[in-house]
Amino acid sequence: MKIAVVTDSSSDIYDLKEAIPGIYGLPLQILSGDDTYLDGETIDRNMTFDMLEEGHLFSTSLPPLSRAEELFEQLKAEGYDLIFGINLSTGLSGTTQALNTAASNVGIDFDYFDLYSGGEILLTYAKAARVMFDKGFTVEQAKERLAEARDHSATYILPDNLKHLMKSGRLSPAASILGGLLKIKPVLYLGQETGGKLEPVSKPRTMNRAIKDVFDRFMEAGIDKDYIVYVVHVRNEEYANKLRDMIVEKVDGVEIYVKELVTAVAIHVGLGGLASQYTKKINVD
Repeated sequence: MKIAVVTDSSSDIYDLKEAIPGIYGLPLQILSGDDTYLDGETIDRNMTFDMLEEGHLFSTSLPPLSRAEELFEQLKAEGYDLIFGINLSTGLSGTTQALNTAASNVGIDFDYFDLYSGGEILLTYAKAARVMFDKGFTVEQAKERLAEARDHSATYILPDNLKHLMKSGRLSPAASILGGLLKIKPVLYLGQETGGKLEPVSKPRTMNRAIKDVFDRFMEAGIDKDYIVYVVHVRNEEYANKLRDMIVEKVDGVEIYVKELVTAVAIHVGLGGLASQYTKKINVD
């Protein structure tokens, strides 16, 4: 069976320097006022961050159905039998459901893996799935390996304030009660336990305490050299580097990356925000 891996732009696939054969991206739509942009195509990080500084508020929407159908028609013509989606959490987005609809319209099989997260970690899983399919893994075998790693993964978001998350509706009702406490730097968790929805787990009052809270959670999870860690930020490299340094000092050989947060997620986190993710490395052998 010939399988194509498809991920949306929240995975930062559009930031790749070179395309990866067998992995395909679809742009989420980014909306501001009456304007609609295609993430990674007609809007990029710098443009988005500049607009955030100017006071723009954003929301996101699914990849255009026509783009998904066009891609799937192309893949079907190239001999692919199945689309395997690894996309933004089903708890936050209807992207996976929309891609399933597009596949049905085109007449190609569809399956997916829900990481219950978003951001750079998605691309890590998409790459691993591609490697496994190239080695002859079945879909079920690949999903088992991905799930083993997902059981040792987590995403934490540290917004500088809750304005953007509340505007976009990305906070659950339980978290929204923090809206009036804008001096708090909440730590929000995203993962399988919350069904891929954001939930507050801590309410520190400074960013220093917030990153210490996340660091402590990473240590309690037992991350080591067999883990991959991402520390991403929205024009807040200073605090991103602080968290990285804390982790590197305590965990020898950990694979860790610091970069700017992908556009489709950054617009919800807002300027000055951070996010950090870890996952156990995926066994592809």
